[in-house]
Amino acid sequence: MTKTNSLVEIVKTGMNGKSNYQKVVICHLSSSKNQIDTIENICESLMAKNLKDKRDVSHYKGSPVWRVLKDKDIIVKVDGSYQLKGSFSVEDLKEIKKICMESFLN
Repeated sequence: MTKTNSLVEIVKTGMNGKSNYQKVVICHLSSSKNQIDTIENICESLMAKNLKDKRDVSHYKGSPVWRVLKDKDIIVKVDGSYQLKGSFSVEDLKEIKKICMESFLN
């Protein structure tokens, strides 16, 4: 399974238990320039996709999602930011973004 296929699979399956955090982080980073962004910006996306939770940024900063995705070799921490690990073609990113958009509409 390629890195792109594993990302697509995480986004397609969506939930890890009751949480969509992995999917949100992957979708956010796949849409970011060079697939990297600050933890604060990613946490804002997590807050926006989880409005029912009514939690503040500190909850998302302390979430296990960062460790889980690092352990799965999907993201890497770069000076207070996170980046999708690996290189992705334009087609790969388009596929991931398309699945992200479709999955959040459901």
